Formats: sequence, structure tokens, C-alpha cells
Amino acid sequence: MCYDVQYYTRKKEEYAERFGLTSEQSESILNWLTNNNSSHIPVYHSNAFSHPYLPVVYNDGRFNVGWFYWGLIPSWIKDSHNAVQISNKTLNARGETIFEKPSFRNSAKNKRCVIMLDAFFEHHHAKDLVIPFRISMPDQMPFGVAGLWSQWDSQDRCINSVTIVTTTGNELMSNIHNNPKLPEPRMPVIITQENQATWLDVNTAKSELKQIITPFNGQLNSYTVQKLRGKVALGNIPEVLNNMDYKIDL
Repeated sequence: MCYDVQYYTRKKEEYAERFGLTSEQSESILNWLTNNNSSHIPVYHSNAFSHPYLPVVYNDGRFNVGWFYWGLIPSWIKDSHNAVQISNKTLNARGETIFEKPSFRNSAKNKRCVIMLDAFFEHHHAKDLVIPFRISMPDQMPFGVAGLWSQWDSQDRCINSVTIVTTTGNELMSNIHNNPKLPEPRMPVIITQENQATWLDVNTAKSELKQIITPFNGQLNSYTVQKLRGKVALGNIPEVLNNMDYKIDL
């Protein structure tokens, strides 16, 4: 699962370089944050159930960037009440079933995107402790994870929403993500620079997409941080990224 993330805490030029953005597109990201989300930037930690807007690269007939509501709302949802209900259940999408599940199959075919992250967090269960780990690239540079998006039109507004596609955990995540309530460890599908264009291309065959929906086989950096939830949580401040030693061995 992936419910805790960090994004847009680095220089905008780094996002432009990593995701192939123009200087104008990169600037538009910063402008959106400044105008719409100024009390929450940069985002050192955000939780999915607060439904933040995530920065995405997508293809709607042309290469584009935008800010999408986290929690996918299928286009066929009838009203706001049901939109809220389903968005709490579509924060993540299991990559193995996105082409069959009614909530995801249209987006899996026609509306794929890449979500721009700096890191994600997962929790490790050790006896009575639930310990959060921060996971990132070894060089701390931005990276992309696979997403699906949808446009939902209500009577008074239009919402672009997104879900994070997950897959089986790799060796690192198998050690970290050991939630006893889940049948297996999970992790977001990491989109490399080499397969970004393939994932975004609406003409890519399903067989090629399934080859991308696999555990990441590159290196990742991980370390433990202070509790992200509850009364002791620090919230969205730089110190939330500080290492905290829980005296455990993985």
C-alpha cells in the first residue's frame, strides 16, 4: 500500500529534468502551489486520507502536467456523496487487477499518468511498534510512480482525480512492509525515465503495460522516521524527515 508521500520539496528545475518538462510547465507547478496550496508547500509529508492534490504528468492528447485529487473518482459516479465514499477506497489500485476492476479499467486503458514524488513512507510492524520508513532514490532526486486518473463532472465542478498503482514488494519492501493484515508486501509501481513514455502512451499494448507493473529492481534508500500519525506526529515540516532510531534490526 502507499498512503504517505513526500513531494515538491526540491528545486523545480530537478522536476523539469527528471520528467521532461518545459520551463513553462515546471513554473506552472510552482505557481499552482503558490496560488492554491501555499500553506502546505513544500510537502514533506501528506497522508492519502486527507485527499491532497498530487503533481502528475499525463497525456490527454498532448503531454501535460497537473494537480489531481488523490482518490480516483470514476466518471460514472452520480453524486458528491458517492464520490467521497469511493475516493476513500481508490487511493491505491492493485496493478494485477486494474484492467478488470470497474473503478479502474477505463483509466487503465485510456488515462494513465506518472505521479511526481520525492519519497514515500511505509510502516513496519515489530511486536508492539508500528515504525514508519521513508523510501526514496539513493541520490534523493525526484522519481515517478504509476498512476491512473479520471475526470469526474458534477453539476457544479469538474475534478481530475488519481490513484497510485501498486505491485508486489521487492526485497527491501518485503522486509519493511510486513502488515499482518495484508496477504503480501506491496509497493508503488516505480516508473523509470526509460519507461515513462511507454506508460503514458494511450496506444501501448496491455502486454507491455503489464511488464512495467512489476517490483522495482533498482536501488532504494530507506531509514526510519518519527511517527507520522497520532498525537506525536510532527505534521508537514522538514523535521518529519529526520531519522529516528527504534533499535530494531531488519
